[in-house]
Amino acid sequence: MITTYYLTRLSIEKNVVGVMDDSQVEIYRDGFIDKSSYDGLIEQFGSRDSWKNIKNHSTSNIVLQYVKPRVGAKITSFLSYSPWLIGCPFMVAKDVYDKLKKYNFSPHHIFDANLIINNEVTEYLLLSCPSLDFSVIDFSKSIFFEGSFGLNKKYIYPKSYEELEKIRGESAGFIRAEKYVFNNNFNDSLDFYVLSDNQIFISERLAKEITCCGYDGLSLLPAFGKDRKWTIIGS
Repeated sequence: MITTYYLTRLSIEKNVVGVMDDSQVEIYRDGFIDKSSYDGLIEQFGSRDSWKNIKNHSTSNIVLQYVKPRVGAKITSFLSYSPWLIGCPFMVAKDVYDKLKKYNFSPHHIFDANLIINNEVTEYLLLSCPSLDFSVIDFSKSIFFEGSFGLNKKYIYPKSYEELEKIRGESAGFIRAEKYVFNNNFNDSLDFYVLSDNQIFISERLAKEITCCGYDGLSLLPAFGKDRKWTIIGS
């Protein structure tokens, strides 16, 4: 049974990604041979209502025909990109994905992305990964609060997802999870999954593989122990 996970975020350190307060690459409409393909991509993945169709992403067959690095950006194994597409946390180098796909990812889909560097194509993939819903959460043991991980933390005690959403709708601040505890609906063999608050978690063994292979572009935060200033996975 896997019990140790890492919270995973895209790197924002300038010495790693080369840019500050911006994505590393852009999906560039003018570079698409078929402009309607870009427009379809934005309509399906980038519109206000895209979240309604996220579970249907696997039926799409879109190729990102032209992805362009931003000025000053470093090209890492995992890339931040714009415009943001719902349910698609990052781009990943194809050769990196091919080596990591032996791990147990939650159901996901990949789209080919042509990263153009010096007029040559480098193969990347856009990962589309619908989040696990809150049916996997044990609300009686999980911990939620309003505010920040720093000061003025106000704990709340929802007994269900419906109660959590009601509190969130009535709150003037942000509702966050201090600790998630899973119930028997959760597949504890997963090495990679996204929760409904868009936080990404990976198993310790996958984290070790990424670190040992020197794959860059991700920040790994231990999602275990106490007094973390980010969400942890507990029991």
